[in-house]
Formats: sequence, C-alpha cells, structure tokens
Amino acid sequence: MLELALGCDVLLYVIDVREPVLEKYKDELAVLASSARPIIAVLNFVAADDSRESEWRDALARVTLHTVVAFDARVRSFETELQLYKKIASQLNDFEPAIEAWIRYRRGEERQCREAARSTIATLLVDAAAAQRSLKKTDRNGPDPSLEALREAIREREQVCSETLLALYAFADEDYEDDDWPLASGYWPADVFSADALKHYGRQAAGYAGAGVGAGAAFDVATGGLSLGTGALLGLLVGTGTGAARALIPPLWKRTYGQQPVCVSDETLERLTARQLHLINALNHRGHATTETLEGEQAALFENTERVELLRKARQHPEWSSLNPEFRDNAKRNEVIEQVSRTLPDFYID
Repeated sequence: MLELALGCDVLLYVIDVREPVLEKYKDELAVLASSARPIIAVLNFVAADDSRESEWRDALARVTLHTVVAFDARVRSFETELQLYKKIASQLNDFEPAIEAWIRYRRGEERQCREAARSTIATLLVDAAAAQRSLKKTDRNGPDPSLEALREAIREREQVCSETLLALYAFADEDYEDDDWPLASGYWPADVFSADALKHYGRQAAGYAGAGVGAGAAFDVATGGLSLGTGALLGLLVGTGTGAARALIPPLWKRTYGQQPVCVSDETLERLTARQLHLINALNHRGHATTETLEGEQAALFENTERVELLRKARQHPEWSSLNPEFRDNAKRNEVIEQVSRTLPDFYID
C-alpha cells in the first residue's frame, strides 16, 4: 500500500462511515501518512441511518487529518462532487488549472443533462397536446375506438419519455420505484387518465375549469360512454372522470365533415408534467451505489400559466405531434418546445 501511495500525487481515503472506528483503520492512516502525500478523507454513506460520521471525524482529527469531504455514493449531489474537486485542487497547486478546467467541463455536462431532461419533457407535452383522433359524429352516443386509441398513444409516448430520462441518468428502468407510483418493470402501472392519478398529483377531478368549456359534453371513463348536448361542438378533451372531457370551441380547429377531433385536456397535460418532474427530481438525488429502488415523495403539480397557453397553441397544430400521421418537425414546433422547456422547474445545482 505504501509503495502505491508513493506513486500518487494525492491520496483519497474513502471511509464507509457505517463501520466502527477500528484500530486497523488507524494503522492504515498512519502508514499512508508516512508517504508524505496529501490525504483527503472521503466519508461515504453519510446519509445512512447507522452513520458514524461524528466518530470518524473525531478519529481523523486525532491523527491531524482535517481535509475531509462528506459524500454518499447512494445520493446524487453535484455540489458535493464539486467540493471534492476543489479539495483536491487545494492540495495540488501545480494541477489547479487542469482541475479547474475539469470542473468547468463537469458543469457543462450537468447543464446539458438538465437542458436535455427539460427538452425531453417539453417534447412529450407538445406531442400530447397536438395529438388528435377523429370521433365519428354517428358514434357520439356510444364508445368509439378513437378515444382509446388516443389514450393508448399518450400512454406509450409517456413511457418513451420516462425511458429517455432514465437513460440520461444512466439508470435502467427497474431502478426507479415509488411507493405509490412505481415504474414496475419499466412502466407506470397507474394510468395517467385515471382519477386516482389526478388526485395523487394534486388536483381533484371535479370542478376543473378550462377556457372555452362548452355545456353538454361529458366523457365517462368508467363506461366508455360519450354524450353530446345541443350545439356545434368542435373538439373533445379526453380527461379524467365523468365530466372531465369537455367540448372546446377553438376557432382554428380543422373541420372534417362527419367527424370531430378529439385531443388531450389541460389537466391531463399537467398530470403528465407532474409525473415526469417527479421522476427527474428522484433521479437527480439518486446515486449509482444504492441497491434500493427509488422512493420519491408525492409530487405536486407545477402549474404555469405560460405553459398552459403554449400547449393550447400546440393543440391547434396537429402537424406538431409525432403521434399524428400528418406530423412535420418544423422550426415553429421546435420553438414552442423550447418555450415550454423554459417553463419547467430546475431541480439542479449549478
């Protein structure tokens, strides 16, 4: 061990603070100290319930080792990572420019990850908002396969988004599990269209007031039934629970004789947002050393008026959704995705 230490510029002594302070560890430190190399003690697993961090700090102080970084490989903390680099730089003056360059690189990587995650969610939201299926007017009083087709397309698109976020953080889909909303075998078992999902993410199904709501339209998720009252209603919002899918009358709907476009409601888009932000927040504090599945706290909706308006704008452009046959990826769509991305909260530390 001493021979190896002599070939190093700085020594990182990683300590599992769940372990008791034994004499053999003190002996190791004494041997390493004889190498006359700077030593940085890295206290690992400090967030564990059985952590003995204070005991280890006392033991290190008794051997005059005061350069210490508290760390936990099970908890992702970019700030702690930067602290470690700065501690190393303080011990290696000759390498300080190189270490500072590495810190700048890591900041850039973290920023890119942050932007990619938000862009991934924003693309999901625009795809979902602009997605449409056509409901035949002759089938207004009975179930129509176009409704379930739209819901299934949204479920699959949300799954793609979740898998992309997991990949950004280099996790497998089985690594994320929440007590209430697990990605069991990589999937959300709770339907984003269910009333329970709506309640979990902070809003009751009853009483949702959307702009342009027309009277006389209701979609019953439980029965799959659809009924329309009088009036020329031009669009249905597939939502949650009886009365949650209502008719909107936006002036820019593309009319098709004998058919009626069906799209996703504002509340469902908010729920998609909350679920993906919940996942990002959990991953952002997830270290690769943990062997336990992720358990996140209940997420609240991150309502944003600007985002709601942007997604309503997207709803008027079915060509912006990759879920529609007329999809076209154009500059205007990408501009709206970027604008939606900027409305999403940032969980990261710069």
